[in-house]
Amino acid sequence: MDDSSLSNGQSQVPGGGYASDKDVTVDDAIAYAKEVRHTLQPRKYKMFMKILNDFMAQRTDMAGVVARVKELFKDHSHLIPKFSDFLPKEYQAIIYDDGEVIDE
Repeated sequence: MDDSSLSNGQSQVPGGGYASDKDVTVDDAIAYAKEVRHTLQPRKYKMFMKILNDFMAQRTDMAGVVARVKELFKDHSHLIPKFSDFLPKEYQAIIYDDGEVIDE
């Protein structure tokens, strides 16, 4: 899955429905993917894309995605709030290592 592989305003999740209750667009997803690519080292960016591909191929569930992304972004916590914009509402509360919970 590359930055331009989404084709509609929201990404569809396996089993139907949409990945977010927020109004996110393909442009939002592309801009976020570019921000992640420019922030992370190439190896970590590839790991991020693999996490997304694993989800789309139903090799992991949303809880697995959240856990893996949280670990991958642990040194770049500014990426987490934007990532939560693409998650279903029940996963938008992201718990940080210090116990702080945000729910945008």
